[in-house]
Amino acid sequence: MKTQFLPGVLLALAVTVLAAPPCSAQRMGTVEFSPVVGAYVPHGSPVSESLGCLTIGDMSCRASRRQNIAIAVGGRATAWVNRWIALEGSVWYAASPVTADTSTTRSGRFLLHQTYDAPARVVAGNVRVLVSLVRGAGAWAYVVGGPAFVGRFGDAYAAETGMTRVGGVVGVGAHLRLARSVALRAEVEDYLYSVQGYHQQDFILSVGLSLASRIRSTATP
Repeated sequence: MKTQFLPGVLLALAVTVLAAPPCSAQRMGTVEFSPVVGAYVPHGSPVSESLGCLTIGDMSCRASRRQNIAIAVGGRATAWVNRWIALEGSVWYAASPVTADTSTTRSGRFLLHQTYDAPARVVAGNVRVLVSLVRGAGAWAYVVGGPAFVGRFGDAYAAETGMTRVGGVVGVGAHLRLARSVALRAEVEDYLYSVQGYHQQDFILSVGLSLASRIRSTATP
């Protein structure tokens, strides 16, 4: 019976947070734009499956592929609803080559191993909610979450289909105000989705400058 009151409690909490008055730490109506750079770190690569090497007589081969860690560049736009909550959209690009490994055996004995790289690109983006957690004098922590997409392109995927997938993103970050309209943000994002039947996690570790385009001062003495 107690669960019947849960929706009302959640609604009351949401109204309380949304109605919180803005302060000088982060002003209602502020819009920020952030150029960002970081590292793209794939985990549980969806391209690790067998590539279908042929078996001829007593000779057989096995191949696998993996996405590589790469530098990622991107941008982010943030619109603050109040001092605690913001809506964000971001997009990322990483030139991440794919490494292919092939192993040839004969009657169970190893004969040859080859490794080569194929060019590939990864594009990711999201629309998410940012919620402030712990606030200090000019510095605070936050969490993010929302829907996202990840797409893979390039020669490594020329024969592939369905390499752009929709999933979700969660993350944590820190915000450090450097000046009235400039802040430094550091963040870790985890993109969660599936492709070709494989569960996939792509991490992006980033740092960037947030530039406020509009400041509405509502600070109280």
